[in-house]
Amino acid sequence: MGPEPRLTPAEARVLAWLPTHLTAPQIAAELMLARSTVRSQITAVYLKLGVHSRAEAVTQAKALGLLS
Repeated sequence: MGPEPRLTPAEARVLAWLPTHLTAPQIAAELMLARSTVRSQITAVYLKLGVHSRAEAVTQAKALGLLS
């Protein structure tokens, strides 16, 4: 495993919502952001974590200590 990915504050904020039951549009509403903004931030998180799904992102983030 390489170095810990560097997430932007916005990406880290969205990452914190990924373990919840909320959909991307619902997360956007909670954060008062556009759906497209949240979707692009989630995509950036996936790329930086080297994953392809929300479940993989949560698992990888926990393994890296980015989520508790």
